[in-house]
Amino acid sequence: MKVIFLDIDGVINLDIDWCEESINVLNKLINVTDSKIVITSDWRYNYTLTELRNIFNNIGLHCEIIDTIDLQENSNIESMEKDRIIGIMNYIKKHELDNYLIIDDMDLDKFDLINHRFVKTKFSQGLKETGLLEKCIEVLKK
Repeated sequence: MKVIFLDIDGVINLDIDWCEESINVLNKLINVTDSKIVITSDWRYNYTLTELRNIFNNIGLHCEIIDTIDLQENSNIESMEKDRIIGIMNYIKKHELDNYLIIDDMDLDKFDLINHRFVKTKFSQGLKETGLLEKCIEVLKK
């Protein structure tokens, strides 16, 4: 199974508005790679898995959201990146994943554990940035 660990803000939601171009890129990525989605975004703190599925359906994202990473206790702004990586790594280990992609606008690439499986977006561009679709597909082909 191929899994995309997906952040929302700065990836498909730009400047508090859904980005149709980025949503289209994500739909293409999912169709080409037959990937499932695990939500890593802080949205998981405010919405249930069912609510996230409904939101994605309502904005035209055609994907199977299978889970969210676990919520980290005692999380604070200084440790958001570290907490997200811990959540992702725990999920990968628990589910014995070997084919996955992490898409986020945070600087998660400073954690050597995921560099080869991480695609960083720019908050203002999200997934619509030129070349990101191809880069994401390449990661999932490894």
